[in-house]
Amino acid sequence: MHAPFDGVVGLRFVSEGSYVTPSTRIATFQYTGKMKLDFSLPERFGATVAPGQLVQFTVVGIERTFEASIYAVEPRIDEVTRTLTVRAVLENHDYSLRPGAFARVRWTAEAEQSAIFIPSVALLPATDGDAVFIVRDGVVARRAVVSGPRSAEQIRILSGLNQGDEVIIAGVQQVRPGMLVVKINN
Repeated sequence: MHAPFDGVVGLRFVSEGSYVTPSTRIATFQYTGKMKLDFSLPERFGATVAPGQLVQFTVVGIERTFEASIYAVEPRIDEVTRTLTVRAVLENHDYSLRPGAFARVRWTAEAEQSAIFIPSVALLPATDGDAVFIVRDGVVARRAVVSGPRSAEQIRILSGLNQGDEVIIAGVQQVRPGMLVVKINN
């Protein structure tokens, strides 16, 4: 005789001959053929993350990268952590993953084709808003920008710059609007 469900029985909590009631925990039972992966993303990615996207993850003790498909995004942002919960699913055909394991998740945001990134050192933070120095017709000009997501090396510019604008990225502290710039070709 076979059970109408599939899974693995874990440790038992009663011994042979023990008295049990309907509320007595006898053993654990886990279905491990299909696994769910829950992880959190910063709220700024709320408009970017979507069902159908893929995530890669690793688990301690297993020397391989797994891939799961996002199928649900919590619509509510946690007020304390400022993150949203995302759930992905994957088939665990070889039963190498165990429920409750810690996973290190890598998710890549879909970048827009027109996204503009500049080196972090080029951004001039100020009380009246962020800015950069650009070169227009050989003259330095200060341009207000709106910055977005950033890493240690670069910052995404959401508005204020256009493709092809020349941004000064070195010696920014010594540059002033109106200075002349001479290009030297090597």
